[in-house]
Amino acid sequence: MQQAVSVMLDPPVDDIVKPEDRSLVKDVVSVLYALQHPDQICKTVTVNPSKSSTKHYEVCGLVDTKAGCWQVSYGDLDVIRQLNYSHVGPISVKGTGTTVQICVTVTSLSERAMVTELDVIRVAKKTKWFHGSS
Repeated sequence: MQQAVSVMLDPPVDDIVKPEDRSLVKDVVSVLYALQHPDQICKTVTVNPSKSSTKHYEVCGLVDTKAGCWQVSYGDLDVIRQLNYSHVGPISVKGTGTTVQICVTVTSLSERAMVTELDVIRVAKKTKWFHGSS
């Protein structure tokens, strides 16, 4: 049975993030803390306004590489994107020396978001096997 994830940040999200964005940023933080392969991956998560723009936040989870075995799958990153496809992303895994971070860019909900549509079509080709007589 897994324990509940408590989200504690220093400084608190409420001091950094606009009121309309707090819920989404807290959800991203909660998912980063909840990643479990095989144990909790992110021990520390930081939230900072983007250095390049006041329209974004950078949410970075520090991966505990000292624990040895850890894994981040596409499914894990997709769960983060599913929180809000138009305002969450890009997501990257950065490594510097022995330090690894999962970094998520969250765009403020007050900003317009570009929405694109992607259709994926699966085509299955039927194959017939002919057995000739010899």
